[in-house]
Amino acid sequence: MNYTTDKLLSVARQYVGTPYHHEGRVKGVGIDCVGLVICIHAELGIVLKDSIPYPQSPPPGMLDQHLKERDLQLIPRKYAKPGDFATFWITHPGSSVHLGILTESGLIHCYTGMGKVVEHWMNRKWHRRIVSVRRSKDIAPGKLEIQWQL
Repeated sequence: MNYTTDKLLSVARQYVGTPYHHEGRVKGVGIDCVGLVICIHAELGIVLKDSIPYPQSPPPGMLDQHLKERDLQLIPRKYAKPGDFATFWITHPGSSVHLGILTESGLIHCYTGMGKVVEHWMNRKWHRRIVSVRRSKDIAPGKLEIQWQL
């Protein structure tokens, strides 16, 4: 492990403002929620197998399987730390269809509702939509702690 979650978050924040583009993989040009995770890892020298093409609205289980195949370890939600990845449901409770990076105060994700990568506070809406939390085995935990004000 050459990097900590602090470095991962620093790289992730460089993507804020990148426009949403389904299956996009280029910082500043276009990216989606899966591409954000793939590209951040790539910038840290960690190769995560990509799986383009995939549907814009994945069927139940597809995103979880994608993450499992990439050795992103499932961890109990109560042990979530900044730099972990969370999956979210959007229209069907419990069905993971979105992916974001947890921060000390919230979330970094490519949000189609805003049309770009954003960082915002973890509010009740997003917190209740967390389906699972995963951690990269290739990135060491940093010193940051979650301090969400729900």
